[in-house]
Amino acid sequence: MQISESQSDSNHAGRSGRPRRRAILAAASVSTLTVLQLLSSAGSAQAYDRSAAASYADTYWNSRPYPQYPGFDDDCTNFVSQALHAGGIKFRNAPYTWSGSNSATAYWAAMGGAAEYWTTTWSVAKTNATFTNGLYNSKMTVVPANSQGSQAPVGYRQLGDVVYYDWDGDGAINHASMITVNGGTSSDNSGTGTLVDQHTTDRRHTLWNLVKWNQQVATTTYYVVSVADGAS
Repeated sequence: MQISESQSDSNHAGRSGRPRRRAILAAASVSTLTVLQLLSSAGSAQAYDRSAAASYADTYWNSRPYPQYPGFDDDCTNFVSQALHAGGIKFRNAPYTWSGSNSATAYWAAMGGAAEYWTTTWSVAKTNATFTNGLYNSKMTVVPANSQGSQAPVGYRQLGDVVYYDWDGDGAINHASMITVNGGTSSDNSGTGTLVDQHTTDRRHTLWNLVKWNQQVATTTYYVVSVADGAS
C-alpha cells in the first residue's frame, strides 16, 4: 500500500513535534550565547553554497531531534529551511523573539533552553515559497499537474533548489523538498532523474515529482524555485 504524502505539510505557525511543547510566549528568551552563535552563522556566507545545502539535507534526511533547531510533527519546510541556512541563506530580523513569528520579513528558528522559536516563513511551505522566490535573483516556475517528467525543468534542477507541492492544484502550497541530485538513480526504485530529499515522510534521493508516493499526483501542481548563486 502506498503511503500518501498529502498530509505532509504543517501549515502551522506554532506547533512543535517534540512532545507538543508550546513555545514560551513571554519571559523566557534565547540565551545570549545562542543568539551570538546564530548571528555568527547567519552572516558567515556571502553566496549560496549549493553543495553545502544538499549535503545538509543528505545528512539529516532521517535524523531527529536536531542539535540546534525545533522539530515538528510535519517537518518538511523546517527541514528545507535548515538546509537553505546551511547553504548560506541568512536569518532575517533579529532579535529572536516570538513577536516576529508571523512577520513576512522574518526568517529564523532557534532553541533557547526549554523554549523553541521560529517564524512562519521558516516552517510553513506556502510562506517559505514566497520567501525563497524573493531571494536575490531567484526565480520560480510552475509545472502543471500531469505534465511533470522525471527531470525537473531546465534551469530549475540544481543542487539546493527547492520544490513545492500543491496537492489539490488549488493554489495553496502544501509541501516542500530540496533537490540533492541533478540526474541520478533514486534510492527507493522510483526512477532516474532529478532527486530530492524531504521530511514527512522522510525520504532521501527520491524522484522530485514524488510520483511513486503521492496518491494525488493527478492533481498536484509543482512550484520549483531556482535559488540564485548570489542569494544569501
